[in-house]
Amino acid sequence: MDILSPHITPDDLKQARQRARLTLDQAADLAGVCRRTYRRQELGQSRIHPAIYRLFMSRCGWLPDPAWSGWFIGQGKLWTPTNWGIEPGELVSLPYLYAMIAELKRRDGQQKSPEPFARPELFNVVPFTR
Repeated sequence: MDILSPHITPDDLKQARQRARLTLDQAADLAGVCRRTYRRQELGQSRIHPAIYRLFMSRCGWLPDPAWSGWFIGQGKLWTPTNWGIEPGELVSLPYLYAMIAELKRRDGQQKSPEPFARPELFNVVPFTR
């Protein structure tokens, strides 16, 4: 079964949930649906949203190709193709790192001062919140 296929069977969804070691209640909570709605998807009584299947598979370590080819999630870290583990705290700190670099460049005269109350430019940074 192609993981990116929009046609997910109820068995595929159930196997993904089991691989992610989720109970029905946990799966429904993670998917953001009520337990009854989720149960109907596993029984094939309602349409399965592919994003829910991919969410469960990501809990098992799957990351979408080709951008994430060779990367995986395991032992609480994001692993690179060269087997270097990145911890969640390192990812959370990226916006601060970019802000510090921008400030150092500004002080060194390589970059203009930002407008008052303007947000610093952060390229390709996704904010992480808990």
